[in-house]
Amino acid sequence: MNNFFKSIRKFAAIAIAALCMTQGVWADTGAAIAAYINGLHPAGDLVATFSPGTNTVTVTGQLGATPSTANYLTLNIDFGLTVIWEATLAGNPSGTFSLINISGGSGTFELQNGGSIRNTGAGRAITNNSACVVNISDGTVSATTGVAIYNASTGALNISDATVSATTGNAIHNNSTGVITVSGNATRITSANTSNGTIYLANSGTATAARLIITGGTVENTANSTSVSAIYNNSRELWARWTQITSSSELFAPNLKIFPNPFTSVVRITGAEGCTLQVITEAGAIVHTQKITNPDETLRLEYLPAGVYFFRVEKDGKTKTVKMAKE
Repeated sequence: MNNFFKSIRKFAAIAIAALCMTQGVWADTGAAIAAYINGLHPAGDLVATFSPGTNTVTVTGQLGATPSTANYLTLNIDFGLTVIWEATLAGNPSGTFSLINISGGSGTFELQNGGSIRNTGAGRAITNNSACVVNISDGTVSATTGVAIYNASTGALNISDATVSATTGNAIHNNSTGVITVSGNATRITSANTSNGTIYLANSGTATAARLIITGGTVENTANSTSVSAIYNNSRELWARWTQITSSSELFAPNLKIFPNPFTSVVRITGAEGCTLQVITEAGAIVHTQKITNPDETLRLEYLPAGVYFFRVEKDGKTKTVKMAKE
């Protein structure tokens, strides 16, 4: 009899474990996720509050330094649970590491109410390698040389009235069979990527009827080139429809010229009067900022070491980026 009850208990434990497993990893409850985040931040930089009545975890606060050689937060979000991100998080993950790594479960991760996740490294701001749904609304996800959102596995991605941007990496790299939906007139998805687009649709290996649906907002490649792509489709999947997709130069600062390229000490900029200029290194550091006040502006940048730089001009929320080399 004792062996019988032991067998029953063992079977029940296995059944519970199976219910808690999605995508091959544990899916955590709201209480467990809140305890995990709060345990990492005893000083209260980030605060996670679990609300059992709505089955939500709300994360608030601000943190600006994270390790570069590891995922900062790894979340396995249980079915029916929503993690609401209202915090500000910045860091410089490298390689395939992420600030937010959603690695398991089938719940929902939602950035809202001005939340921000900023990747200043070569890694990723958000990776979704699960069946979870990621909603980005009324907030910002950004990257410099890395990727803003890397979507893998089967999870869907919905972006509405939000900004997703990258300086030179992909704003969105989609290797998921889940559908990306872009909506809302205020939505801006932008990058100056010159190789595989602002939104890159990789070959997930599974054909679907509609992998990318755009019903509002703007998808834009701001690189100063006629051969760049706002959307680069490298897969067998089809994307259904769009309302606004722009490829760059005709929309903002159409007469911008920055020369010579490469340069040694002096750079001339024309067609950018009234814009703010930032000179950014490959690592994402801003090394020079100034207001362009003349139709033909001359900059002396002999103090910069040799290397690759990105000259970004901005006005009224619109940007254009030009890749330059200093000898």
